[in-house]
Amino acid sequence: MKMDKIENVVNRLRKNRYATLSTPLKKEDFLAIKDMMEEEGFPTIEDGMFELFRFLDGIAYNGVELFCCYPGALREGNYSLPDIISSNREFREYYSRHEEYKDSFLYIGRTDEDLVLFDAENGKYLICAREDLMVYEETDNFADLVQMVFNGRL
Repeated sequence: MKMDKIENVVNRLRKNRYATLSTPLKKEDFLAIKDMMEEEGFPTIEDGMFELFRFLDGIAYNGVELFCCYPGALREGNYSLPDIISSNREFREYYSRHEEYKDSFLYIGRTDEDLVLFDAENGKYLICAREDLMVYEETDNFADLVQMVFNGRL
């Protein structure tokens, strides 16, 4: 069921000529990125996220960016989709001073002016305000998050 939600979004994106899409990620590459993130001290990528990465290593479309695992996985003109490791380095450096910041946050994307996070402490996917990390929306699974961020955009 979860895969069907993600696959539905991916198929709709593939039909849209304005969508900038990347190539799929192999399971061994996904596991290697998980290891690299652990070495960096970041929360691990939840396995449910592989359901998207097996179709596309990141998405940039209509104000939504779901970060790629490998730098340069998605390039178009002068634009390059941020990768999850570099993005989390910057996120931690900037937000670690904020009251609402938690070490269990994994920065996985953004939508317009909001941040998309995974909280490894409680297993929730969050859409938060960029200024103060106030949570606007949350869900327990990645497939629902993907649907949530693309709702009204496809």
